Amino acid sequence: MTTLKDVAKLAGVSPSTVSIVVNQKYDKLKISPATQEKVRKAIRELNYQPNVAAKVLRRNQTNEYMIAVYWANDARSAVIGSILKGFQHTIESNHYPVNIVIRPYRNGTLSQETDLQTRGAFHAAIIANTAAEDMEFLESFSPIIPTVLFNRYLKNYNTVIVDNHQFGSLAVKPFLTSTGRLGILSLKNPYLAMQTRRQAVIQAFKKANYQIENSSQLVSQEDTAEAGYEAMKMCSLDDLPDIFYCDSDTIAFGAIRYLQKKGISVPDKVVFLAAGTQTHETAQFLTPSLKTLEIPTQKIASTCLDTLMQILQGHEKPPIHKQCPPFMT
Repeated sequence: MTTLKDVAKLAGVSPSTVSIVVNQKYDKLKISPATQEKVRKAIRELNYQPNVAAKVLRRNQTNEYMIAVYWANDARSAVIGSILKGFQHTIESNHYPVNIVIRPYRNGTLSQETDLQTRGAFHAAIIANTAAEDMEFLESFSPIIPTVLFNRYLKNYNTVIVDNHQFGSLAVKPFLTSTGRLGILSLKNPYLAMQTRRQAVIQAFKKANYQIENSSQLVSQEDTAEAGYEAMKMCSLDDLPDIFYCDSDTIAFGAIRYLQKKGISVPDKVVFLAAGTQTHETAQFLTPSLKTLEIPTQKIASTCLDTLMQILQGHEKPPIHKQCPPFMT
């Protein structure tokens, strides 16, 4: 990301001169037209974008808290509406003076977000959807502003996570009266949280004496219904497991559709269980309906914001670690 100092270096002027031109105070402070043009040319060449959030922060230092939400710009952006509902509920319920700024980032590139590494852009931050590379960066980096991780855990950070142990217990609970075989339909490149949830489910079923066989472990190339459909073609229809756990409800939709086309009854012949990534109403109104283990995204978002406000207002001391229970539909 291009900084004001980069512009100053290219234009051959001081950073303060660039700031004066950007803020259009050049007449009052007598910056020559020639210098103004040098700065504007450097801005164009470097495609420099002034930090609007920092300006707002300076204007509202005593009135409102500016909180950045770093959200990966991938398939998970579909649930941002639920996240915003959680924030809104907390703001309205507690009359918090807060401005939320959504900061999209590319998964695995959090270290390039320079505003996280400098003071003045935001009062606090919520970081979500981090990949393994992002977690490595965060472990090596001491947060400058109050920061909470959304459904990720690091000892030195504030965290709000789903209770993964309860995730596994909740998954196996309807099937404790019998034993059998568990099949797995996983993603080729799963998100970090998907892997954690899958392992919790596998361990819970193993503890309940279910068998997990290699022949019933399938891989979906992408997180799409079409990819789930194609992955299910690799399973022997004469030797189906009793239950299939899927990394996402999206790939489960495709897998179920394939079995339906082959005349196999779901859930009479095989039961599908999936981690919810769509709205839970989608799974409920599917024919046949799909059992989904839901991440309480709205509750996690609400708790993240409330945790930051408690720290900013001096009511709690970090690091704070909280858990939210999953639920099944």
